[in-house]
Amino acid sequence: MKLSRFSILLVLMVVLSAVAFGQERQKVNDRIKIVTVSAEGPIRDGVKNDFTVEIEYTLDTADEATVSIGFNSDDPGRFRMTTFKKVARGTTLITLKGFATPEDWKERGDFAVNAILAPITSDSGGYRPYAGTKKVIDLQP
Repeated sequence: MKLSRFSILLVLMVVLSAVAFGQERQKVNDRIKIVTVSAEGPIRDGVKNDFTVEIEYTLDTADEATVSIGFNSDDPGRFRMTTFKKVARGTTLITLKGFATPEDWKERGDFAVNAILAPITSDSGGYRPYAGTKKVIDLQP
């Protein structure tokens, strides 16, 4: 009798562990990080410049997506996306290039680059990026 109760308890523990492991693996792990930003020339207010942005991303929820970068040259709270690249599932380091005219927003905000990991196409539910981040770009006097 004791052996069968022990066996039942052991099976129950194995099943619960498998369920917990499956739930852990289902957690969304999409992320994106701007590693470096460099410019072709001095970064000055009102002077167009070419930027190189190194990005690390992890895509876990889809087989493919897009990574895009944009700058807030027109409005401190809005980013115009200038460059897009199709990417595959996994964790990868990529480099994107884009151009922008830096703007000194003074007390209204900072000039920055935004990087977004997003679906290639949006469904009828609207646009929902998987992950996004921004990095302030300091202007030179």
